[in-house]
Amino acid sequence: MPEIGAGTCGAAGDGASSANIAVRPLVPGGKFVTTLTIRDIDEELRAELRVRAARHGRSMEAEVRSILRTVLTKPLSGERLGTRVHLRFASIGTVDLDWPERNEPPRVPTLPA
Repeated sequence: MPEIGAGTCGAAGDGASSANIAVRPLVPGGKFVTTLTIRDIDEELRAELRVRAARHGRSMEAEVRSILRTVLTKPLSGERLGTRVHLRFASIGTVDLDWPERNEPPRVPTLPA
């Protein structure tokens, strides 16, 4: 099976790092390894990634995979948005509102033609 979007990794002419990514068959059963292109990475960020990868004993590519896996596969906390909003403002206290009674059914709006 041919590669899709195959390319090489290297530096762009403007000093920013660029990588072309490919999708290659992983196994004959039809599964694929998906790759990702990230362009215009400044040299400082690339250097930090290289140092971080070396510190963890990995290639830069493996380090990026690890970072993405860590960030994107975080388990959801038990607290969802509504609970977090409630907890954030719970210290303010509550306000009792006098809601008007609804004695008539909702009206169908009339819109200008």
